[in-house]
Amino acid sequence: MSDAALDGARGVLAAHGLPVEVERAGHAGDMLLVTAPPERIEDVRACAADLRKLGFRYVTIEIVPDA
Repeated sequence: MSDAALDGARGVLAAHGLPVEVERAGHAGDMLLVTAPPERIEDVRACAADLRKLGFRYVTIEIVPDA
């Protein structure tokens, strides 16, 4: 299911060269789960402040070697 915040998150990450998977998580839906390979963790971390501005309280990274 897509929404404006998820679309915004995809846009922020893609603008930084990160076409990664994202989804909402958590009971309140205020957690963003980003699936990324280990070598891109710092790149995702660099986007965290912009992702939180979209309304996500938490940004989590799921490390997947083959993402």
